[in-house]
Amino acid sequence: MVMSLKMEKPLAEARGEVAYGAEFLRWYAEEAPRIAGRHGASPGGTGTRGPVGPCYCITPWNFPIAMATRKVAPAVAAGCTAVLKPPALPLLTTLLLVRVPEEAGLPPGVLNVVTTTPSAPVSGPVIADPRLRKLSFTGSTPVGTTLLRQAADNVLRTSMELGGNASFLVFEDADLAAAVEGAMLAKFRDIGEACTAANRFLVHENVADEFLERVTARVSDLVVGRGTEPGTAIGPLINTAAVTKVGRLVSDARRKPALWRCPAARPGDVLRPHGARRHRPWQRDPARGDLRPGPRGVHLRLDTGMMGLNVGALSNAAAPFGGVKHSGLGREGGVEGIAEYLETKYVVTATPRR
Repeated sequence: MVMSLKMEKPLAEARGEVAYGAEFLRWYAEEAPRIAGRHGASPGGTGTRGPVGPCYCITPWNFPIAMATRKVAPAVAAGCTAVLKPPALPLLTTLLLVRVPEEAGLPPGVLNVVTTTPSAPVSGPVIADPRLRKLSFTGSTPVGTTLLRQAADNVLRTSMELGGNASFLVFEDADLAAAVEGAMLAKFRDIGEACTAANRFLVHENVADEFLERVTARVSDLVVGRGTEPGTAIGPLINTAAVTKVGRLVSDARRKPALWRCPAARPGDVLRPHGARRHRPWQRDPARGDLRPGPRGVHLRLDTGMMGLNVGALSNAAAPFGGVKHSGLGREGGVEGIAEYLETKYVVTATPRR
């Protein structure tokens, strides 16, 4: 309810995020005892893994619970202490969230919260502190590159989940009914404010008109209103800056064609968008989703950190989430997520003389 009141996120979406965030807590509670090293005969030695150290976790405004738990849960499970820096808008949600680990018995001082607006005057000194060993950030690419420069002075471990391009591909043989359902989920989850939201639709020319007609009809049926009202699918804009931005984008879109028609791709063509993060191809031909090397495997011809085949939503606690190039580095979720908060130490012992 707090999220809906403060952010106008539809209540159903808010409840879904609570369950989504809880999954990260559950997953990493189970991953903690599975942290493993290795042991081998000399000169193999032993590889042990331990916490990287104090972490600074900066979260965005659009998923105040999920983005916090996906950083804090693996950090604590790895044995690290953490300072959480939430944005100003959903601050109350974050403050309510951090009570949960305390009530569960987390020792005081393991998880901390810093609140501030603007962020730079606080984040700068924290990142420069020699005691800090890890920086995790979710947000825009320009801010992420600035933080990476600051992190370089102390050679911090970093995880950067940055802005990216999420393409939605529809092939000629796609099941259009399923593709439209996937498109609606990909574009309008969390009121369209998810970083995974599709921002480009690449549709085969033979099905483009029908796909556009079906999507237009579905969008026209979306209910805009207060997030707390039953049936609301899209919450209202809540500040002047957002209204101005959306107004500019809508005006620009009206001056352009509803559909751009591009030449059909050749079999060997590769889509390499700048800073690609995730793609969602829709097709019936199973060979396009073949994970083995070959001319038709879609995933082999896309530079992307994530891809969903006939799937509209890509994220879950057990999966590695992240981008490539200007979409960031490192992964959150899955076994890869806890590895971001661990250091490996190699120990070798001389073989005793006989």
